[in-house]
Amino acid sequence: MIERAIAILQQAGYDLTARELADIFWLAVHIEQSSAPLPQKIPELSTPLPAPKPDTPNKHVDTFKSKVTETPETPETLRTQEPTAPVVLPPPPTQKPSTKENAEAIPIKIPAAAALRNSLALGRALRPLTRKVPSSTEKILDEEATVQRFGEDEIGIPVLKGTPERWLELALVVEETSITEIWKQTIIEFQLLLKHHGAFRDVRTWKLKSAETSDETKIQLFAENSTGFNEYTPYKPNILIDPKGRRLILLVTDCISPIWRKQLIHPVLELWGKCGLITILQLLPERFWDRTALVYEIPVLLSAFAPGGCNSQLIAQLWDEDDIDDFSNENNKNKLEIIKNLTSIPIITIEPEPLLRWSKVIAGQGNISTAGFKFYSVYSHQQTKNSTENYSPSIPEQSPYDLVNLFRANASLQARRLAGLMAAVPVSISIVNLIRETLLPDAREIHVAEVFMSRLLKRLPVSYQDDTEYVTYEFVDGVRELLRDFVPPNKQISVIDLVIAKVSEFIAKRLGISIKEFDAQLITHNNDALASKLRPFAKLKAQVLRQLGGNYALEAVKLELSQFLQEYAGEYACAVKWGGANGTWQQESEPEHLLIFSQGEVQFRSRFGLEVIQNLKVEEQTLSWSFDDNQTAARITFKVDSENSYFWESKQTGKLFEGWLNYPNEGRIDFRGKFINGVIVPKVQVFAFEIATITFEGEPTVNLQSFEFEVATIEPKQSGFIRRKTELAVNRRRVQSQYFIENLGKGIELEMVLIPAGSFTMGSPKDELERSNSESPQHLVNIQQFCMGKYPVTQAQWQAVAALPRVNRKLDPNPSKFKGANRPVERVSWYDAVEFCDRLSSDTKRQYRLPSEAEWEYACKAGTTTPFHFGETITSDLANYDANYIYGAGMTGTSRNQTTDVGSFGVANAFGLYDMHGNVWEWCLDDWHDNYEGAPKDGRAWFDNDNYNLYQKQGNAVLRGGSWLYYPRLCRSASRNLNARAGRVDLSNNFGFRVVCAFESIF
Repeated sequence: MIERAIAILQQAGYDLTARELADIFWLAVHIEQSSAPLPQKIPELSTPLPAPKPDTPNKHVDTFKSKVTETPETPETLRTQEPTAPVVLPPPPTQKPSTKENAEAIPIKIPAAAALRNSLALGRALRPLTRKVPSSTEKILDEEATVQRFGEDEIGIPVLKGTPERWLELALVVEETSITEIWKQTIIEFQLLLKHHGAFRDVRTWKLKSAETSDETKIQLFAENSTGFNEYTPYKPNILIDPKGRRLILLVTDCISPIWRKQLIHPVLELWGKCGLITILQLLPERFWDRTALVYEIPVLLSAFAPGGCNSQLIAQLWDEDDIDDFSNENNKNKLEIIKNLTSIPIITIEPEPLLRWSKVIAGQGNISTAGFKFYSVYSHQQTKNSTENYSPSIPEQSPYDLVNLFRANASLQARRLAGLMAAVPVSISIVNLIRETLLPDAREIHVAEVFMSRLLKRLPVSYQDDTEYVTYEFVDGVRELLRDFVPPNKQISVIDLVIAKVSEFIAKRLGISIKEFDAQLITHNNDALASKLRPFAKLKAQVLRQLGGNYALEAVKLELSQFLQEYAGEYACAVKWGGANGTWQQESEPEHLLIFSQGEVQFRSRFGLEVIQNLKVEEQTLSWSFDDNQTAARITFKVDSENSYFWESKQTGKLFEGWLNYPNEGRIDFRGKFINGVIVPKVQVFAFEIATITFEGEPTVNLQSFEFEVATIEPKQSGFIRRKTELAVNRRRVQSQYFIENLGKGIELEMVLIPAGSFTMGSPKDELERSNSESPQHLVNIQQFCMGKYPVTQAQWQAVAALPRVNRKLDPNPSKFKGANRPVERVSWYDAVEFCDRLSSDTKRQYRLPSEAEWEYACKAGTTTPFHFGETITSDLANYDANYIYGAGMTGTSRNQTTDVGSFGVANAFGLYDMHGNVWEWCLDDWHDNYEGAPKDGRAWFDNDNYNLYQKQGNAVLRGGSWLYYPRLCRSASRNLNARAGRVDLSNNFGFRVVCAFESIF
């Protein structure tokens, strides 16, 4: 009821908090009835009441801009700053954005992925804070004490005790900076976790902002209510001090804003630390703290032996041994005393382990410590003083080349990959989240923050910034092109198509049209509502296609022309000028008209008749066309609004063009045009046509069906503030692909997964760990669509095919050393694998063969560029290899010393292929070559001397993928191995193979 009253009052123009409403209702009940009529409206309060409204139960409250469902949303410009370098945050822009900037904004929202992917573990880490204490106001019956009193003293008076209640209440204080919106979803989800966890009896959220005045900078707090933050009622920081000492202040920040650099926040920290309990929740992980203001403070280890004490009661121990030695010097004894009196503040990140250690310290659970810092206040060493005095918000200008090089030199691998993918699409927070969810699942908010703090992006303010999902950005001029150079063009096309697919799904649903109808609009749409949303995507896609060259460049030309015609579609009346510079502009009684159809046709109507214009070309805002002899016939440049006098009127508005044309046999004429009509109905023509269908005689059809599987990626993590312990986090996600089943008889099936066509960079980069020269040089390879075995060929499948009629050589039906129907077949030669494929082809009437080396690597990488499709390292929890050895940041594990059942680890790569790393080496079709000099670029097998008779092959062949017997470096996606093609007797118990089904010859 209270919420409904708030909504009604807001519609009437009143913005009252719940406390103000409660006071009004209380007064309405207690004041005497007056003879005067009641006012029709509640009078506006002259001064706001100095208290925030408690959180409304059962309502989702957005930490940044909450909305009540009954209340209409009102756009409001967010007071945020431009994202810049990780060391300096400049003030926000004050100028109103231009129309040109607004034109490229992306007015769409895409649902983001969950930001807290380990919420269950975080909830467990907070359990030490769930202790209860007796209430000082509410009492309940103490049954045990009452019975004891009655039994001992025979007194029948009940004994009361304080009702158990949660020990602490929480004040969640979120600092607002220019990059806070990056962490918005994380903070919202963490806020909801804290509210629903049960560790705190009350959770209230506050926004912390700095307010500049003529002589000082003030730190202000704004309370959150059911409709968002009350921006009109600032509070001083001391409002959070609880005299009972039972309020925990959790300050959410990244410690990079000017109030941290200038130490303006320090008096607030000292106030909260001496009179209460405060902890800093650092949004950036530990490895980035040296880029923040924390680099100037003193790191300490904090512990406590009693719960609930304020920060001044925490036991602090200097962590850095250099600091301990420095302050132990006789000359620095006074400094050590000063430091002991400085405020100690714990600092945590949103990770289970540091959160658990901190919770135990706050709960006073004995001999355990958590990370923290002592913050300077009165005393300041020279480094801090100099850094403060020399601080300046100005940032030196750098060229795009320098910006990109600086970013790539300092950014993490995931941040570099994310920036490259972002360069292929228009940038907004929702689109970045979409890229993370689908194409870069290992990327976290910190990687997004790295990109946004790198000064590569500039913010495009738009009129509807009441929701950060609408906030858009653009790369600094020249940066987007440089970043795209580091991303394969096919990957850029993939990210554009992905985002367009998600956008189309969202907008199509919003506009009530089908997905297919929307997809068609990308080239031929005539819906203005779609045009503004699609144009930025189509523009970037055309740029990427042009990079690819060849047929892709032709598609780029079509796309650019289509988008140009969509933007300027309509009817234009023309004025002409004869005689060149000395001529006079005139408008005929029957003026020429230029007709631009959104479907892609352009017509010109003049006194000579109506002509359909052919050979159209677009260059930026200029449209030109030519006659069949390739002589330019016209060239006109379009614009929106002009100070020139079009048709004898100054300051023309709307769509305009200006240029020249050549009439046949009459020479050049200058002419101008202005938009007069946006609706042109083209003449519909009917034509007949024939349809032809081509089928291959005798070839069975393939019935593709979908299947779901799990993909895993490995992320090494540094755990602990002191102990630099490396742990491997395995992130899993469910994806889908397509496959068909080849029935081999007796219930034995061969599952063949569809591998989509694409391009990839074959080989390993020079900086890849433990690579070999045989993996060079890297080169771009185009791969056609094919199907590949989901698993290496099993012993059951081998026996089924070995029982088929012989083609060229005899096959041993049971060659393997490690027996098992679902284990991979081993101890088979290259010739045996070829015979297996020939028998299978003969029986199924489909073309089966070994994969080419390029096909194998393309299928193994499945769109990744890391050493393994798992990521930068490998673990024995996901693959079968010699785990006594490690690769990169990996760890030793279980060496099984034999093959394992195919697919037994339960994870595949992004294409749906299992056991691509380890278990058994897999034969490829190619002859062995010492490197990739002269290698084919179309994915075909690389043979010497053009000898395609496989049974006459001599020399060495290629093995890929590693095995149970070999080190992890040999299991990499790009790793190569060779072995002499030999008879059955000389075979190895770690050589196997998998097959492909080709749609066309690979030779």
